[in-house]
Amino acid sequence: DSNVALDAPVVCARCGKGPARKRCGKCRKVHYCSQLCQMGHWATHKHACGVVLAKAPPKAPRPPGDESESEEEDTRPRDMYGEIDRRPPEDTTRMIGV
Repeated sequence: DSNVALDAPVVCARCGKGPARKRCGKCRKVHYCSQLCQMGHWATHKHACGVVLAKAPPKAPRPPGDESESEEEDTRPRDMYGEIDRRPPEDTTRMIGV
């Protein structure tokens, strides 16, 4: 990827269309324009994906209690201020009238 221009649009590994804003969730190296293209390309990509992961240096373990930003997306529910919503789920559903 070092020889790719920084401002070059990223295209989908399956269909070649851009912009491709989604990435393989495992290797994070291959881009896709949609989940449909990602799923359709998996049969081909899974072989290379494992090779990329095998070559990647192991991640250093984080110390216990380290809550710094991780590479994985945090999908926990958040309130309107972006803070993690720590209310029990039943309280949340009651608020929206479910």
